[in-house]
Amino acid sequence: MTIHRITLVLRRAPWWVRLWRATAHPKWDWPALESGPWWKPWFAMLVPYRLRAAHRLYALKHRYYWMPCVLCDRPYGGHEGLRNYGKPDSVPEPMRCGVHIQICPACTKAGRGVSR
Repeated sequence: MTIHRITLVLRRAPWWVRLWRATAHPKWDWPALESGPWWKPWFAMLVPYRLRAAHRLYALKHRYYWMPCVLCDRPYGGHEGLRNYGKPDSVPEPMRCGVHIQICPACTKAGRGVSR
């Protein structure tokens, strides 16, 4: 049996990232963000929501889903899940008990989501 040891080193974010986090989105749960390549979450946070064409191209290129919101029918991508504004970003599915469906960032910002 082989034992592998993995060391995880967490680096502190650069000063400009910490400043941007504190001023632009102070209520986000920053430690709970998913890990991965550094550029993936930044695209969805730095590109404004109104630039839908850029978000659509990004979602299609990186194999995220692109579908209409269940509440407002505005299309959004799976990469935009980080824009939760500190509010619930899903609603319960009526046909399946205990299953929630993600909603678009505009509906989330408006407070239409339900806590799980």
